[in-house]
Amino acid sequence: MAFIFNDLVSTDYGPGRAMEWHYRTNDLLNAVAASGYFNSVTHMLRQGDIIKVAGDLDGTPYTTQLSVNSATGAATVTTIDLATATLTFQERVTIPVEIAALGTAETRYVTSPIAGTITRVDGVSNANGAGSGGTSTITVTVDSAAVATLPFLQDYVAGNNVNDSSIAAHALSAGEVITVATDGTGSHTGKATVFLTITPS
Repeated sequence: MAFIFNDLVSTDYGPGRAMEWHYRTNDLLNAVAASGYFNSVTHMLRQGDIIKVAGDLDGTPYTTQLSVNSATGAATVTTIDLATATLTFQERVTIPVEIAALGTAETRYVTSPIAGTITRVDGVSNANGAGSGGTSTITVTVDSAAVATLPFLQDYVAGNNVNDSSIAAHALSAGEVITVATDGTGSHTGKATVFLTITPS
């Protein structure tokens, strides 16, 4: 069989939130969950909408929930069967690392609480640079390989964010050690804080 418009009913609506639909059909799950099954109502469905399905009503009934994962208004409507989908609920984690004095060589160690990758590294200091003496550099290392560097120039202004947007490819396992080290150069005397943002894999 094919999609029947009158068997799709909206049960929940609110501006800015996903809609919930109920759909009754004699079709099998593999047909209902197939790409394009709901194409005739693409103008009604939005990405993230939930469709509760009662199917195969004339055979071996089943119930499931589908989530619309195609873009709102897409020509082809695709869905994910939430009963069989692999869902990941972990969120990004940010780890702060304190450095006592930028211009003094120091190595700090932290562990990653999740498997993933470092996707952002930021640093800030509470003191201005000395104006001379060169750059103090903080290096972030995973498994002996540098993944990011933060150069604090000699004319650094307190409170300014220093970040590295070109983080080297790497992978972290849960519990893996991350090294944050200053090189001991420059004449910075201020404390610094490095923020490591880890995105789960």
